[in-house]
This record gives sequence, C-alpha cells and structure tokens, in this order.
Amino acid sequence: MTTGVTTGVPVMMMLAYWKALIGRVSVTRIGPIGLVIGFWPETVIVNILWSPGPAIESEPILLILRLGLGDGAARQDISHAHPPSRIKIGHDDEFLGPGWHLLESSASGAHFRWTSERAGCSLRCSRRSRYLIVRSIMANPSEYSRISLFVEGRRISTFEVPNLSHTQKIPLPRDLPSGPIKVELAVENPFVPKDALEIMDMRVLGIAVSSLEII
Repeated sequence: MTTGVTTGVPVMMMLAYWKALIGRVSVTRIGPIGLVIGFWPETVIVNILWSPGPAIESEPILLILRLGLGDGAARQDISHAHPPSRIKIGHDDEFLGPGWHLLESSASGAHFRWTSERAGCSLRCSRRSRYLIVRSIMANPSEYSRISLFVEGRRISTFEVPNLSHTQKIPLPRDLPSGPIKVELAVENPFVPKDALEIMDMRVLGIAVSSLEII
C-alpha cells in the first residue's frame, strides 16, 4: 500500500488514527519534501507541516508511516522453489521473507536492510554446503547485537554482531537437505533509534544486513 496526502491534522491524532486502523505504526521524519525521490511499498507517506513550537516557523517535512515491519511485512511466507545460494540486498530482495525494513544505502553506496526482531529469507543449500555467511554493516549502537540463527526452524547458532562492518561465518549442520531452506535471524536485543540515538525514528531495529550466502 502506498499513498501520499497533504494534511493539517495534528500529528498525534493522525498517528492514533493509523494505529487504530492497521495496528503497528513506526514513524520516520525524513526532512524537506524536495529531498524525497520516491515512494515505497507498504508505506503511507504523508506531507505535513511540522510545528515544534510557537517560536519556530513551521517546516514542510515528509512523515513516513511504516505499516508493520516495512516493505517485508507483506511477505507471509519465505518459501521459494528456486532461491539463490547468495542474497545480495538490493538485488535479490524477492527471496526475503517478513521482518525486513526498507532498502537503504550507506555513504559508500552499499545497499542494506535493517532486520526487525526477526527476519527471514530463503536460500539454496547443496550437499557440499558447509557455511552460512551473514554480512552486516551496522548493529546496536550501545552494545553487541545478540543473534540466534534458525535454519528450517532449528536454532543452529548464536553469535554477537558489533556496530561496524562485520562478517559472520556459521557452520551448517551436515544433515541439511539439498534445495531451498528457510533461514531466520532472531535479535535478542533490538533497539529503537529514537531512544538510543535521539533521532526521529521509532522503528525497532536489529542488524543492518548487506548479504547472506551459503557456501
């Protein structure tokens, strides 16, 4: 769902309306409308006049209401008949399941997506597959992110991810079948940027993933 409207309705009333309508809502203040170049799926985009106080002139901004968990929230199943052995975020996103936030880019141009508390995908496993590699570029800013990795519903590893570029190589069970497998990352200590960084971002974030690969 994507829509754009201009409204003078008070922000809190508008958020209460959307929360009552669809349940979970997270909010991101993007900045001047002229800086925004596109819309995204499963996102309500609202142009408003943000008035922080009588002493500050109203500034046109864009308020993004993310429905559920971003554009991955609409995916209810992560089963795919022919998934790749490697998912590069921004290129193979159709093989992602629920739990992923919107596509973003780093200052260097690398694509990534934040996970929520749980995020899944589908990858191809072969008889010779030995490892799952998770590459990330950011994580919890206050402490190491604690991750549990599930394959086909079975927890096979727990590990910690620092808030910097990181590669985690996880051994796979030898008894995994060849073909598509379901992979899920569960984050024990997700964070909210509004609380951790004092910015206008109320999403629940896990780790920022750039790729997942089975070798």
